[in-house]
Amino acid sequence: MATVTEPAMNKALQEANERLRLLIESVQGGLTIIEGSRAVYVSNQLCQILGYSREELARMSELDFAAPEERERLELTFQEAQLMGLPLEELEFWAVRKDGSRRFVRNRYSTGIVGAGTLFRFVVTMDLTERELARQAVLQRDELLQQILDTSQALSAAAGPEAMLRAIAEPAMRAASGTGSGAHVAILMYIDVDAEGRPEWASVVASIGEASVPVGIRFYLPGTSPTDLLLSSPDRPLLVANMRASMGDMNEHVARMMESIHARAFAALPLRAGGLWQGIAAIAWPEVHEFRPEEERLYQLLASQLTGRVQGLRQREEAEHRAMWSQTAAEVSQAAGTVLEMEELLQQVVNLVRARFDLYYAGLFLVAQGLTVDGESGNWAVLQVGTGEAGQQMVEQGHKLEIGGESMIGQCVATKQPRIAMDVGEEAVRFANPLLPDTRTELALPLVSRGQGLGALTIQSRRQAAFSADDIAVLQTMADQLAITIDNANLIEQAHARAERERRVRAIADQIHRGASAEIILRSALEELNQMLGASKSVIRLGTQARLRAELGELRSEEEQRRQPQAGDNPHP
Repeated sequence: MATVTEPAMNKALQEANERLRLLIESVQGGLTIIEGSRAVYVSNQLCQILGYSREELARMSELDFAAPEERERLELTFQEAQLMGLPLEELEFWAVRKDGSRRFVRNRYSTGIVGAGTLFRFVVTMDLTERELARQAVLQRDELLQQILDTSQALSAAAGPEAMLRAIAEPAMRAASGTGSGAHVAILMYIDVDAEGRPEWASVVASIGEASVPVGIRFYLPGTSPTDLLLSSPDRPLLVANMRASMGDMNEHVARMMESIHARAFAALPLRAGGLWQGIAAIAWPEVHEFRPEEERLYQLLASQLTGRVQGLRQREEAEHRAMWSQTAAEVSQAAGTVLEMEELLQQVVNLVRARFDLYYAGLFLVAQGLTVDGESGNWAVLQVGTGEAGQQMVEQGHKLEIGGESMIGQCVATKQPRIAMDVGEEAVRFANPLLPDTRTELALPLVSRGQGLGALTIQSRRQAAFSADDIAVLQTMADQLAITIDNANLIEQAHARAERERRVRAIADQIHRGASAEIILRSALEELNQMLGASKSVIRLGTQARLRAELGELRSEEEQRRQPQAGDNPHP
């Protein structure tokens, strides 16, 4: 038997190791060889896939470089295989490279005995990132198409702004939640534009989510960073990943709303039809949110679907609104023609306006010239009627405001021009009524007829910027109509008074013409004078001129004596 020499054995061992190295290096992907719990070999390919050195990878397990969202799943898989005594064959998961980038990998596990009965575990790691990204792109495309289909169906069935918002926001919020930072609120706003067609006011018409915004509030848009960014690219969604880092100055109204919903990131979907602004749909996150390309595509498609529905809804609501205004104006005209008592008419009008449009308060002032207040004569606007308990209380107290004084009503009556405060906190001249503490928007509309200022109508709302330009125009038209009614009523009253005076004069003349006695004529004259002047008692004195002069002197003397201070009286009361 031939004897194998030591050099020959060493050479054979070197050749075997070289064949093993070549076999290992020929493996597609990275290779880890584990003896017991210790990695005895890490291939260069694995270092290239994960970006770590051999020494670093030799001390790491799958859980160390797996993405955070994958670790729990992997740990449960390892535990299950150990408890059941089954060999682990394959795992696919997202791994995080040393530089923070991500790769999708597949680990295949096998065992083998090498040499003198030593058991080794072999882990082959394949980089499947490109395949996984392509697969996810297909899934996302299919998901996007399905979302578009579902949204179209939901929008078709949506009957109001909240249902429309929910139809587009819920899939968007689900898409966002896959990144680990879910959106928590969505808002739908109507946009009112200025004379140049630029967004000026936003009105919240729907809100869903954890930190919803009260429906009905309005806020001013110009001079804010979001508005400027939207105007720079008005047909693309505005995606802000980190407001603190990328947003500049925001006016008080916008800043207050963002703070109320705890917004750190947001997506604003401009709703424009034919180049005209209809509204904005906004989705907000409480944390920094990095937007993916598919999210932007989704929001773009959702915005295009929502725009037409919002446009149609606004047109229908505006038509209904105009019809309600017209109906209210017609009812005011009807009341003016049927209600005989002016105070009753005015009360009906303010109650009607308040009820129709869900106002906080409505009241009507009329001018009182030469009214003495605190010993001084002046011109005042006196409250005639007001809605609710506050209105009744103010009427009973004789509430009045000086014409031309520091109040919106006083200025309105003095100038015969409307006074409008979309935010009463910013109004320079305004009487802050303690009985109406919740007023946010106030209108003072003049009552003018034949160029004469008769008073003013006050309209107040709890909502900021509660009235559009069209609303104000209709209300002013109604105020003009009411002014004509009041003026006509005054003219009729004056005509009746003149007619009554003429009748009484004719009655006295008739007595004289019939040759009645002096006593009868004088008695009849006194009765007519009492009624005309509203006096409780009248006296006619007859006598010679000298006697009348003497009696008049006696009356003056008695009056002077009454005015003289008596002993013990305070000379300065």
